Amino acid sequence: MREKTPIKQILGNNVKKFRKEKHFTQAELAEMLEITPKHLSEIETGTVFASSALLESLSEIFDKPVSALLRDIEEDTELMKELYAIVDDEMLKATLLIKKRIREI
Repeated sequence: MREKTPIKQILGNNVKKFRKEKHFTQAELAEMLEITPKHLSEIETGTVFASSALLESLSEIFDKPVSALLRDIEEDTELMKELYAIVDDEMLKATLLIKKRIREI
């Protein structure tokens, strides 16, 4: 499993991802948030963390809960891959067992 990503970086990655999904430039989003593009850039690069008021504004603009801004999407993806591998392995075992039992009938 990979090393934990700092929360500032997780927030920055998500802000950038959600901004691009909405087709906003940094300047456009910064204007909506009433901050400078430089400050938004610092958030997106994980240099600074957003205030609670800014998190609320981002949540409203992106139409996502604050928790989505703070969730490590990459880590979630890694966990899902691990779970799928386990499920695939168990399904293979079950299929082989069923085939064996059918042959015994």
